[in-house]
Amino acid sequence: MFVVDSTMNRLGDTNGQQLCIPNTYFGQATHISNVFTHDLVDGVFGLGFTSLAVGGVTPPLINAIDQDLLSLPLVSVDVFPGTFTLGQQNISAGFQAISDTGTSFIGGPKSVIDQLASAVNAVYNSSYEAYFMDCSQTPPDVVFTIGGHLYRIQPKNYIRKLDNTICEFTVFAFAHGGFGPNFILGDPFIRQYCNIYDIGRGLIGFARSLT
Repeated sequence: MFVVDSTMNRLGDTNGQQLCIPNTYFGQATHISNVFTHDLVDGVFGLGFTSLAVGGVTPPLINAIDQDLLSLPLVSVDVFPGTFTLGQQNISAGFQAISDTGTSFIGGPKSVIDQLASAVNAVYNSSYEAYFMDCSQTPPDVVFTIGGHLYRIQPKNYIRKLDNTICEFTVFAFAHGGFGPNFILGDPFIRQYCNIYDIGRGLIGFARSLT
């Protein structure tokens, strides 16, 4: 639960323990997408650094750290209480990547995403700008190598079932144009692994999800 009380942000259960962050900026949208009428969300809570914030404002959690409201400058996200390997296909290269809680899919260069889609027999549909596959298939894990460690994403975390026969391969291709990351590790990766953000030292850690 996220509640705004004047310039005070409150995080937590309305009837339980809360983190209160005084003097926090809050952005109010005057026009929003109709996605908010269908999904169980009311807004976006940014976890980025101040340098990435709109208008250079101090994000809530950075503000909390600056005010010594956290025992440690750490944030962990667990959705469920270089080398990419998929089946027999290996794509080896040096890639930059970010962990992004605000991205529903995994994004990457089109040449790589197309190869991954081909390995799971997913077909790109230009009308929907998405990759679809037969739900009856049993695809392999997607394996990322990060810092010399293997991180496997199981099909249950990268496949979205649309109906009894059609499933969506939750990836998307994008061109970074030489600026920013090559890959965005969105919700499929975060569903598989708890992501721990060490804001104080600028580090990210990954842990196995307990569920």
